[in-house]
Amino acid sequence: MTTHTTARTTLAQPQTSAATSTTTRIIQDPVTTTTTRRIATTSTRSKPQTTAPGSLPTLTPGYYWIRGVSAPNFHYYIQASSVPAILGTNYGAGQFAIVSGQLTQLTSSGEIWYAQVEQKTSTDDLLLGLSFASTPNANGAFAWSGDSLTWSASGITRPNPAAWYVCGTNRDLFINLGQYLYGTPSGCSDHTVSSYPTPMNSLPVVGILENKPDANQKI
Repeated sequence: MTTHTTARTTLAQPQTSAATSTTTRIIQDPVTTTTTRRIATTSTRSKPQTTAPGSLPTLTPGYYWIRGVSAPNFHYYIQASSVPAILGTNYGAGQFAIVSGQLTQLTSSGEIWYAQVEQKTSTDDLLLGLSFASTPNANGAFAWSGDSLTWSASGITRPNPAAWYVCGTNRDLFINLGQYLYGTPSGCSDHTVSSYPTPMNSLPVVGILENKPDANQKI
């Protein structure tokens, strides 16, 4: 298989604490043990928000939280303004909506950011990175399937458009281009991620039924 290096995009973070770090992660095909992807990251990484209990974010009408719905990242949320996209606690959850195929994020400063999908550069690619920027995404389109977040692109055949990977101790979020629950790269876990339109500050954190998104729902 082909080995290649991908550099993550570095962006300024609106109203978030940050730490600069350099990491290299090697992801291997668990069947052949061949290195399929090397991700070198030098970025100003947005830290998951650690606001004290009692000050959970309030959802803006028309937006949704997006979270994992299975172990080991059950009810971990895509974080606000995170570069790259990561999962974390509900205290740092971002607010998202899909508009004309774009996954948009409403930041705490009122800006709209767009989920950016990494370009596929090899037929051996198993996963694509996700980050956020102030310009629209030019690679594929996002959609809801029930309450599950999906991504599709012309020329890319995905066995499961709702399949995602969460990788590493930072819980980086990737699009899974392969089979769900088969051939999972080392250090990653298979997930679907779902919208959650009910205010978190009115319900317990765990043990809640998922809700299907409704474009007209007001929170």
